[in-house]
Amino acid sequence: MAPTRLVAVPVSDSRRENIRDLVEAELIAAGDRLRLTRPRSGEEHVATVSPDGCIVLANRREYLTPSDAARAVTNR
Repeated sequence: MAPTRLVAVPVSDSRRENIRDLVEAELIAAGDRLRLTRPRSGEEHVATVSPDGCIVLANRREYLTPSDAARAVTNR
């Protein structure tokens, strides 16, 4: 099994595409981990890209866009 890559997706760029589009373009792959860092609060959230192009959070809930996943972990 190949090692998992950790990919940082800037919020400003992530709103343009959904994760499935990025998987199809081979910019990220299933199994890659995405990280949301909140410097002011010191929080860091890590999610995994699923084979069908969803973002899977630690609680196993799936989201189609980085914005939806970020809202879920930040309660906004």
